[in-house]
Amino acid sequence: MGASTAEISATSMSSEAGSSVDLSPFTALIFHQKTEKIGSFLSILRWCGLHDVTEVDQIKLAIENIVAKRFDFIFVTHVGDAKETSQLVDELKSLDATSDIPLVAVTNNGELKNVMRILAKGIDEVIVTPLSKESVENVARKILRKHKGDDPIAEKLELAAEMTKTDRVDEAKAIYRELLAKPESMLSAHLGLGDLFSLTKDWKNAGFHLKKAMALAKAAETELESHLQLAEIFYGYGKMYERHDSMEQALKCYKTSTSMNPFHTDSIRAQLELLQKCNEETEIFKLIDEVRDNFLPFSRAIEDVAQSLGNMAEKFQQSNMADQAKKIYENLLQMPHSNVDVHLKVADFFIEEGMVNQVVERFVDLLQKLKDADMLYKTGDILLDIEKNHLSTKTGAKSPEGGEKSFLGDLDQDKALTMAERMFQQGLLLEPESLRFLINLARCYIRRGNTDVLSKVMDKIKGSYAEDIADLQNIITMLLEEKAYDQANIWIKNALTRFPKEIELYSLLSRCKREQSRPYDAIGCLKQGLSINPSHIESIVALAELYAELKEYSDSILYFEKAIKLAPNDLELQDKLKRVMGSKYGK
Repeated sequence: MGASTAEISATSMSSEAGSSVDLSPFTALIFHQKTEKIGSFLSILRWCGLHDVTEVDQIKLAIENIVAKRFDFIFVTHVGDAKETSQLVDELKSLDATSDIPLVAVTNNGELKNVMRILAKGIDEVIVTPLSKESVENVARKILRKHKGDDPIAEKLELAAEMTKTDRVDEAKAIYRELLAKPESMLSAHLGLGDLFSLTKDWKNAGFHLKKAMALAKAAETELESHLQLAEIFYGYGKMYERHDSMEQALKCYKTSTSMNPFHTDSIRAQLELLQKCNEETEIFKLIDEVRDNFLPFSRAIEDVAQSLGNMAEKFQQSNMADQAKKIYENLLQMPHSNVDVHLKVADFFIEEGMVNQVVERFVDLLQKLKDADMLYKTGDILLDIEKNHLSTKTGAKSPEGGEKSFLGDLDQDKALTMAERMFQQGLLLEPESLRFLINLARCYIRRGNTDVLSKVMDKIKGSYAEDIADLQNIITMLLEEKAYDQANIWIKNALTRFPKEIELYSLLSRCKREQSRPYDAIGCLKQGLSINPSHIESIVALAELYAELKEYSDSILYFEKAIKLAPNDLELQDKLKRVMGSKYGK
């Protein structure tokens, strides 16, 4: 997200006034890949009174310490320059237990874009070397105010913003006007009022407050502060112009916002939506390229942009603009983000396009970082489909796209099943006892002919999922799809003892008999089901089709006519009846 109005005074580069901070009650962890260089930083922390400091140089040790002990501050060095440091930040932000611990980055690169990039990673504050007692205390003061529940201004701004959204505008105005009297909240209050008045279409007052905020931002103490604030203000102008249907002006403001802060994701998302409305395809892909160049892989910011692009691709699809949708999905396929829903949408699109190889290769790569149950299931399911429909028993069979040098080009059936099995086993670590993973593990063992392990999995399934009819139907359907007819028969008969009136079970039993080339037994099962529910149209149609296969056309016509009485507008049924009658009468 873009910097909020409560946070736009960000970063320790400002010389916030205030007395010394007593840090003696607090604890900190310092992560640096080279512990020998921590010395001077440690001395300054102790000079500030922060004596309880843990030093680590390995990610594993850092995580172990952070989980075992609740720290008040975590200092990390060289974010963006060191792979290990970025990985630690990702880990901390992804865990519920650690995501709210204040993170402070120490960098020797004070360039605006570098500091903004670090902040976009999810870092709370940035200190630029050389370190000083004043810079550390400024950071500590901000963090303690923001994270220790001692920031009434932020709470009031949040409340006023919520009131604005819920049409309690008079109450919101009162809060913002109260905050106008305080220098530290004046800019945020003007921004809030600008948004409020533009929502209520009071353009004159909206412009007045945004202009006031602009003057304050230009007078900010540091260039970084000014840029962050101006980015937020131009975003506010963009929203105002868009609500006023001045799309060209709105787009200019959003672009100015991101020129001030290339990581302001609210402005980027607003630009993308507006460019799509204006059908500016070239500009869309130019902006996507900028995002991929600027944003750190797997950062929160790139995740937000990925969500917007996923929504955009869906809109293109709904508008029958397939080429544009494909271009967006191609960009998303290569974009390093952790938005699982978007990854799954991309996978569905390319699988539909027959581009299975790209999806599996990308997902296998992503799963080294993203331990997500849905992605594991999807990848394993695709591999099962490849093994069944595309791979011969020969080693080195071609992938579905026919590329022998592709990722799937080296797969044979055994490798595909091994990979799928691993995906489902990892999924069970995330979702213990999950039926979807157990069912697909069973598929792997059926195809391997591994009856001992299969028996254990099926016993596990039986112990947990034998009482729910929907679960039973899923299990039986899997057995039928895998041609495990003996097992399917046993499960159906056991299910019928629990649910003797469940007509779907008779349909499944009929399918089992039919696939075993026992058509008359299949007919008997369907008729048993129809004795329970004579209007079950699926069973009636199945009977009509079975009789047609057996060339018993009179009975087939009889059941098709019964089905058409139940669904008189079904053109497909009418067409099937005509074909059967043609077969009977030689037409």
